[in-house]
Amino acid sequence: MDLFGRRTETAALDGLLAQAADGAGCGLVLWGEPGIGKSALLDYAVDAAAEATVLRCRGTRMEASLAFAALHELLWPVRDRLETVPAPQAAALRSALGMSGEPANRFLIGAAVLSLVAGLARERPVLVVVDDAQWVDEETAQCLGFVARRVRTDPVALLVAAHEDPDAGPWEGLASMQITGLADDDARRLVDAVTPDADESLRRRTVEIATGNPLALRELPTLNRDEVLPGAIPVGPRLRRAFCARADTLKPATRALLLLAAAEERGDRHLVQRAGAGWGVDGSAWEEALRSGLLEASGARLHFRHPLIRAALYDGAPFGERQAAHRALAAGLPSNAVGERAWHLAAAADTADEHVAELLEQTAQGCLQRDAGPTAARALQRAAELSPEPADAARRLAMAARASWGAGNAGAAQRLLADAERLVGEEPVVRLSAGLRGILEFSHGVVDRAHRYLISDMAVVDGSRAAVELGAVAVRAAWSAGRTDLQQDALNRLLSLRADDDPDLSPVMPGLKSWWSCYDETGELAGSSPGGGGDTVGLLGVVPWALLPPTLLVWAWGAEGPLRDVLGLQVATLRRRQDLPALAMVLSQNAVLDLFSGRWRAAAEAADEALRLAEEVGADHVATQCRLSLARLAAGRGDRAVVLENTEQALLGSIPRGGR
Repeated sequence: MDLFGRRTETAALDGLLAQAADGAGCGLVLWGEPGIGKSALLDYAVDAAAEATVLRCRGTRMEASLAFAALHELLWPVRDRLETVPAPQAAALRSALGMSGEPANRFLIGAAVLSLVAGLARERPVLVVVDDAQWVDEETAQCLGFVARRVRTDPVALLVAAHEDPDAGPWEGLASMQITGLADDDARRLVDAVTPDADESLRRRTVEIATGNPLALRELPTLNRDEVLPGAIPVGPRLRRAFCARADTLKPATRALLLLAAAEERGDRHLVQRAGAGWGVDGSAWEEALRSGLLEASGARLHFRHPLIRAALYDGAPFGERQAAHRALAAGLPSNAVGERAWHLAAAADTADEHVAELLEQTAQGCLQRDAGPTAARALQRAAELSPEPADAARRLAMAARASWGAGNAGAAQRLLADAERLVGEEPVVRLSAGLRGILEFSHGVVDRAHRYLISDMAVVDGSRAAVELGAVAVRAAWSAGRTDLQQDALNRLLSLRADDDPDLSPVMPGLKSWWSCYDETGELAGSSPGGGGDTVGLLGVVPWALLPPTLLVWAWGAEGPLRDVLGLQVATLRRRQDLPALAMVLSQNAVLDLFSGRWRAAAEAADEALRLAEEVGADHVATQCRLSLARLAAGRGDRAVVLENTEQALLGSIPRGGR
């Protein structure tokens, strides 16, 4: 494929394909503004990878809210290979692809895609291509990000094209390359190639206005010259004006139809038809819109010829018209489409609106029940923006923080907590978030500060269960800091708590106190032990995972067998709930238990998986614990290099944060 002015980019793609073919899996995110040429570079890579198996998908606005829609497009051509992956993974992947009615398990789905791609790569190199990644549904994006970080020893290349710099999100950690505009000489060559009859005036004005954007260089010469205003202004506004000028030549009902289609991101033709009924949108308007080349239809689906057209028409419409479009779409939805209605009403709102905020909060609750934490967090954040009362806004921000943390986004959770604190202060947010700030700080912050938060927040949170959980984490934080004085203080506070208001926790409090009392005033294990049997050890199976005693303590009792069973059940539950931070913590405890019980292979597998999860969710202290487990295993093998690598990383992760 002949690309103008892309020698550096094509050389990078050639190198990436060669690296993957040699068995060193890799990924690259091409990012830049719409129309800048990312798709053309993907096409180049596909043509260059003639000997590879190519799996390709493209994100679309209309399917961005449909879980695993892009994954369906990507894997449908190789669905016959599902039988080659382990049965539990195959079952989960069938669910994601709509081939069964079983509940989707994102963790198993990611593992299944990894197994499938690795299996294909044993036969020939694999190239995975994801275009318009900014519109890929979040479930697919997280799944492919999971895969991309795990193919370093397989002949697999992942190429992603997106609008924004992938510093955060599912593509975090992949190499990236910003795609910028063409130089003027290359831009002129492109204009000459696509519009050979363009005169010098049109060529000069096109190059000036497009500022190197290949889509603009292709589109602008086809417009009426009067539509292309002179002036060296950025491509985005200029293209927006150009496309809106083209739409302005259409009759009002057709322009209304285009705006409704632009506001309805899923491409639901029937909904647009219902919404347009009150705007005079008739058959002739549909005919003109489709004839214009701006809008295309395929059955019950609508899409714009290029996403930039949709963005230009939507952004170029006056805000009042966009509001009216979203209200019309909300009115056209069926009564059970609460979530979609909430989003349209939210887009139409320009002032505080408690009714819409409540609808968004309901939507978020439904998302949380479906383990869609990121979507729930976005809904709650928008609900907070629309909340008339600061107290309601802070409550929703705190809920959004919990949802973000549960989905493994610690950075977003911290930012949301800070926003809530600016509204109502620290103490109310501690209560609203059940002491999340201390848990976040312990996960990837300074451990003695985490201890300080946890201790103070024990007296603030509502309910004894939250206080007991914070107290248990405070003990761990003090132990991590090597502060026996703080550890004993946390123990004393934990043992003084009562649980009269919690019928589930109250009966087990005596056992909890028995467990933790095995530490003496120096913070070390004392001779006292509940033994390997009896009710105290039996409580291992009924308390929440966060309240389980330290693994080494249970091992010292000789009760590692019951604890191993309990941790196995906890892992299964957390996988099903897709609670990644908790899963990383429990797996790391599994690794320690297996290590000290002589189950070397199981310890290595648990530590490896927990480390990957901990790195993904930002649980730095859990990652350190996993690295130390892996270092101990390597020491037993006499593998000095692995010992050094893991201990050095553990020191780098712990010392700046005050870990002992």
